[in-house]
Amino acid sequence: MWPDHKIIPPTVGEALYDLMASQGWEYAAEWKQKANKIAPTLVGGSKKHGEDGCQNPRFP
Repeated sequence: MWPDHKIIPPTVGEALYDLMASQGWEYAAEWKQKANKIAPTLVGGSKKHGEDGCQNPRFP
């Protein structure tokens, strides 16, 4: 039997906000709002798949 209600999982912003804000990062609330939208997959450090450094100084 299938459940009668849908379980809505948290967004990335909701799930990680406390962690992002834990060291006093001043842009955590702004990040949370942006992280609640559909976004591309995160890829880091690969010259094949993107830059090897962050281009936005607010997100070091």
